[in-house]
Amino acid sequence: MKQLFSLMLMLLSVLLGYSNTPIILNPPTPPPRIGEESMTTMSFSILSTKLSKKSIYESTSFAYYPVMANVDEVALTVTFTESVGIANVLVYDANDQLVDMVTVDTSSSNEAVISTETWTSGSYKLVVTYGTTTLEGNFNF
Repeated sequence: MKQLFSLMLMLLSVLLGYSNTPIILNPPTPPPRIGEESMTTMSFSILSTKLSKKSIYESTSFAYYPVMANVDEVALTVTFTESVGIANVLVYDANDQLVDMVTVDTSSSNEAVISTETWTSGSYKLVVTYGTTTLEGNFNF
């Protein structure tokens, strides 16, 4: 529910014309291992099987990640909505070169801010790690 609320807040800020851009963060998806079905194949087999709405909703699970990120012409801001301990925030350019990184102790600060004033326009990847969790989001600047 918190993740849905965070997503709604980000969408509202875009609709209201705020100049910052939300970055959607998700866990990286590993490629299927040899001998495993691809997600496309699995999705097709699920869709081709007759399932009741009840069974679909019962089997659906959602993960909540207490992290939001926004970028504008001044800064990239990563906000933690709850403490997750020590977190690393890394930014890579389109060539997978590290542009900047910051470490934040979320028990004492809920934000990590990286200046974007010297960045060139292009594609970037944001990586946020804490504990055993890794989240990634791609964005254009």
